[in-house]
Amino acid sequence: MSIQPFDETEATKTADEIVGKVQYVNRISEQAYKSIQEALKKSLEKSRVVVPVADPSRVILRATTVQMLLDGLREHVGPSSYPTLIRKWGEEIGTSFGHILIETFKQKKRLPKTYKTILVVWAIFDSSARWGDIKVNQFNETKGTAEVKITRNFLTTGYEYDIHRHCPFFEGYIQGVTTQAFMEWARWFNSVYSTSVKPLLCESIAELQHEESCIFRIKFKAEELKTACDRLVESFKAHDNRKWEESLRLSREGLETALKDKVGFTGKRFDFIKALKTFSEAAKTLANQDQAVEFYSLASKAIDHKLERKISSEDSYRIAVFTRRFITELEKTPLTREHKAQLKTLIKTT
Repeated sequence: MSIQPFDETEATKTADEIVGKVQYVNRISEQAYKSIQEALKKSLEKSRVVVPVADPSRVILRATTVQMLLDGLREHVGPSSYPTLIRKWGEEIGTSFGHILIETFKQKKRLPKTYKTILVVWAIFDSSARWGDIKVNQFNETKGTAEVKITRNFLTTGYEYDIHRHCPFFEGYIQGVTTQAFMEWARWFNSVYSTSVKPLLCESIAELQHEESCIFRIKFKAEELKTACDRLVESFKAHDNRKWEESLRLSREGLETALKDKVGFTGKRFDFIKALKTFSEAAKTLANQDQAVEFYSLASKAIDHKLERKISSEDSYRIAVFTRRFITELEKTPLTREHKAQLKTLIKTT
């Protein structure tokens, strides 16, 4: 069966053909439940909120149950810290689904023709899963902008005040879906047609709150760190094939290459941890610098067979997801030519 391209006018028909609503609802519910369950366990160890432990493939959560869990977390960590945390959750879940979405297209040999097509199909899928009524109001690839409107958002329904308290989740979720799906789709599209579609990533996303509707305005930018993103896509493929060590190796290369290319370092010897420290001292501190060192060190120990346990699927996936976040954050960090020259000198001499 040859690959069959389709555009947004065929999105609904294609979505029903390649996945089917019932199958989709089960799949996204399982993934969302698993991700929320894991995050809650880590964040609420000392809280009185009880986390369900049933098999996620056999569980359906009511929207009110999810809201109660999230409200408990919000109270536990505080309203000021909560938006950042919940946005991070959303981004991780979105990254997972963005990858699943493109892999499903590949398995069914249905290739979206445009970025907008991907976004429209995503809206259909999540609407059918009762996350809300999701519409792509506009998508301008030339300007790199899009607008997504969600009515009857399951995270806002039922609240009488501060109804958008959980919407940072959707900001992160949409960012994760679009960045991962666009990254993988562009490389697939180019390999099929031998073209040079420029991969896009989500540069920023912000919600415009309007009564019970949520309008998310998205700004995209062209990938700057292409080689690092290549390694990241390969890392997810290795993970899917249960090649944990190879996935870790590729993620580590992605971290190294991202920082090296951002600075413009061309030397043969490159110390990632030293370069990361130099970058934060001379340019701008990355919010996830400590975690970058932790994951890079873990990957290195695993690859060098110095880890005192077996490499797990969780190791592989967590580091791949983090690498995507690290690359995205680095993409958004502006550097002048003079700054790059300063950093390259510091890396060589420190």
